[in-house]
Amino acid sequence: PARTTIISALGRMTDDGPALLPHNELLQMAGRAGRRGYDTEGHCIVLQTRFEGPDDAWHIIRQGPEPLQSQFNVSYGLVLNLLSVYSMDEAREFCNKSFGTYLRGEGAVKRQAEIAELEARA
Repeated sequence: PARTTIISALGRMTDDGPALLPHNELLQMAGRAGRRGYDTEGHCIVLQTRFEGPDDAWHIIRQGPEPLQSQFNVSYGLVLNLLSVYSMDEAREFCNKSFGTYLRGEGAVKRQAEIAELEARA
């Protein structure tokens, strides 16, 4: 944790060549500013380079967050580790509490209801 974070560049090299940082990554880096329990606020300094300027920073911020996707994968190793510590029911409950399960189940139902409501307004 630090009171101030400094972001030295808004771009990075990707497989497709240079690209601006995604919104979520910029916020993740900027969000490191401020020490929990010590500071009431943090500061983030974004350095201008010859390749990126204020317009690029504004573009990234205005993009809005990218959708979250679960990276949770049930593998044989995970199952064996869970079953070495938990009962079958407890292991199943553990997996059912994952973000991916939420998105596929309850979250999907809520999203469909929100979509229907927005379409009804349009």
